[in-house]
Amino acid sequence: MSPFNQRLSYNTQSHTNASDQPNEELPFEIHIGNLDQLWADATRATTPSHLVVTPTDLHQRNLEARLRDQQHPHSNFTFRRIGELAGDVTSTHTAISTALDRVDRLMLIDDVLSEADTPVYENLAASLGTPLGQHIERLERTRSELELVTGFHPRRMEAFAAALEDHSKPATTETLDILAGVSHLHRDLQQRLSSSSTQFSTQAVSKTSLLCRAIRLLQTEPQSAESTWEQAYPDIETLSVTATSMFTAPVADLCRLLSQTTDVDVHLQLRAATGPQIHHQFPAETAVETPGSQGVFEWR
Repeated sequence: MSPFNQRLSYNTQSHTNASDQPNEELPFEIHIGNLDQLWADATRATTPSHLVVTPTDLHQRNLEARLRDQQHPHSNFTFRRIGELAGDVTSTHTAISTALDRVDRLMLIDDVLSEADTPVYENLAASLGTPLGQHIERLERTRSELELVTGFHPRRMEAFAAALEDHSKPATTETLDILAGVSHLHRDLQQRLSSSSTQFSTQAVSKTSLLCRAIRLLQTEPQSAESTWEQAYPDIETLSVTATSMFTAPVADLCRLLSQTTDVDVHLQLRAATGPQIHHQFPAETAVETPGSQGVFEWR
């Protein structure tokens, strides 16, 4: 099991008394186990004003089916996946508006490792297996999990490392080597894409990386964040992130940033089973400076 499966950036204590009320410490609203806020906005409209983010096409179809079953109009809604939202925002300012799929990413990882000549990858191989090129799928799973937890934001990676026990212990050393190696790999992948003249040159490493790019774009000049958002979504007044069973760090940053720098009314729709726990994780997860930043972790 990957050492990142615990999602250490959040408090994992379980709670059962969460209410479906806005969290006073957050600039956006959280709803648990019901979609009343969505149904209330199910009106007829010539131009949609409510952007609904669903994790998959299946979730979108399920929502549309429920709207039809309850005879709710849904012309006020427009549906996007989080990667599509990130692409819509970045496409207004940069050519990088899509992300590599998993198969292409695995191929690129193989290319990077075949040319790598740095101790950080030697330490990573000692943890995951030698030669490292034979463990590409495991390496990609670890990279993906760490990206969801931290977004490769320097402060979150440092917090992750600080949560570990005595650094002299072999297990801790191994985890720090993985943290450093995978963050270096992510940077090397993006550098390879940036300098590539192939079909990948206009793509981000992953959908999460593309989202971080969109967040950086929105955050670079806060006074223009609303203008940047409006270029992508000029008619959107409400954003709902739905069917959430695991709230990742970059999505949390997006919700905070849009709530604080634009007039968009942001809502997070949590599932009944996992919603109470996620709801109570937020007081322990504070906002970071320069959200969307991606870096590498150095420790030896």
